[in-house]
Amino acid sequence: MTNLARIHGVEDVFGFLNPSEDELNSPYLLENIEDAVHLIADHVIRGCKIVIHIDQDNDGVNSGALTYSYLKNFTDNVSYIHSQREDGHGVEMSENLIDDDTDLLIIIDSSSNSVDACKRISEKGIQIIIIDHHKIDIRNDFCILVNPQSQGCKYPNKNSSASVIAWQVIRVLDDYFSSSLSHNYISMAAIGLIGDVMSLKEDENRYIVSEGLQRKNLCLGILALLDVLKKDSNTVNTTDVSFSISPCLNACARKNKLELAIQLLIETDYQKCLIIAREVVELNEMRKKEQLNYFNDLLPSTMNSIANKDKCIIIVNNEIGKGYRGLVANNFAEEFQRTVFVVSENDDENYYSGSFRTFGDFNVREFLKDVSNLIKIVGHDTVGGAKFLKNDLDRVVQYFNDNIKVDQMESNIEYIMEINLSDLTENLIREVESFYRLSGKGIETGKFKITNLTVIDKKVMGKDKNTIKLSVVPTSDTYFLDEEDILKLEPVVNLMKFRANEDFFLDEFIGKEIECVGELNLNAWKNPRTNKILTTKQIFIEDWKFA
Repeated sequence: MTNLARIHGVEDVFGFLNPSEDELNSPYLLENIEDAVHLIADHVIRGCKIVIHIDQDNDGVNSGALTYSYLKNFTDNVSYIHSQREDGHGVEMSENLIDDDTDLLIIIDSSSNSVDACKRISEKGIQIIIIDHHKIDIRNDFCILVNPQSQGCKYPNKNSSASVIAWQVIRVLDDYFSSSLSHNYISMAAIGLIGDVMSLKEDENRYIVSEGLQRKNLCLGILALLDVLKKDSNTVNTTDVSFSISPCLNACARKNKLELAIQLLIETDYQKCLIIAREVVELNEMRKKEQLNYFNDLLPSTMNSIANKDKCIIIVNNEIGKGYRGLVANNFAEEFQRTVFVVSENDDENYYSGSFRTFGDFNVREFLKDVSNLIKIVGHDTVGGAKFLKNDLDRVVQYFNDNIKVDQMESNIEYIMEINLSDLTENLIREVESFYRLSGKGIETGKFKITNLTVIDKKVMGKDKNTIKLSVVPTSDTYFLDEEDILKLEPVVNLMKFRANEDFFLDEFIGKEIECVGELNLNAWKNPRTNKILTTKQIFIEDWKFA
């Protein structure tokens, strides 16, 4: 573990693995937070009508749900509204849902730059608070804005999520109401933070995630979701959130049923949570199948279109809904290691608009900042939306081709340590998993090069037959055996490759010595006959080569 800490530049290993409450920044450092809290408290005390506008992603749902659930402890005159993902982000997409008798509108995780919409709403006599974390492009004088990106804001954590900022707001409300209820909602702050892929190198973020994922702090809806997913709620880590919880919540948005995700998080009856969780998981299964179909249908034509080695890929397709464009773009970005735009012409006859994803940490927003007249980017640096004139499609591609350096397009797999398979013990894997329990952006789970591998079996698995499992033994154990005896050995480790086809590893390679790079994993499950916990050593491989 000491070696891992050195590799990641961590000096205080104990503090890194066990972040304390001392890492929390004072919420009072957030600009305008006291004005916002005073306004909320005043409306609560006077019984005024408060409406919360919830954005349509994981961070938006969690930040909106925690704010709503907290305020319900003090007033019954609070409700929430939202548009669906296909309608687009921002309060301007939901103006028609705001009743004229609303006294206070709290907009969360969007709309810092929605000046025109805020002006129209405020002219109806509705006061507005925006709790956000996105970058600010224009001054908004029609709201009280609580956003760490505000110019002059002294809040040090600029890598915060809306869910964390919303949680900081209710911490100050605790002071106002002489309460201590805010801690009950820290799990939503944590899940929103992880779902929005914010940096986990920040000490504050690490504490919130560490505390929020403790079973005692998980909200009933997440406990029910873990139950349906057959996940152990006692050992939840960031990987579980990123690959199990967040996709389920986001699937509701992508299927235009955002209300299900919100209901799951705010429900206080566990049996009702289970009913909702089953529906949410079913939606995610549908989402996965549709996403794979989109990718497979577009792959042949995309492979033909990139023969000219363009440094970005623009896929124009009017059939892919808004909820799937980013997912499909991400599939292609991983496949071809470059920036990918998936756009359509449905929204405006003169424009293409859609989503972008990039490879690695390539900052699209920064790269395109000097050509904002050519292409408009919204969202985050590596994940977001894009809009440009149809006639400018070739100009966008040409700008990438002319300005991306060769080394920015290189596809390399980096590993942090080399391990001989004979030395790969369960204790070593547990130690690695413990170190990376709070992994994420800034502290990515380390990849290891594993040597001394001989493959003895191959299986194609999964509903869609796109998971490859290779059973391996140490090559050093095979030196004095013939091929038939080698294939009879008990496997020591399973190599798992997801979203792959059979060509990833051909049957003719069985019995050969290889090396691989991937993440270490210990798969544990309960034997239904004996109730004993069984474990299998696994490596989630990125790639392999012959030794």
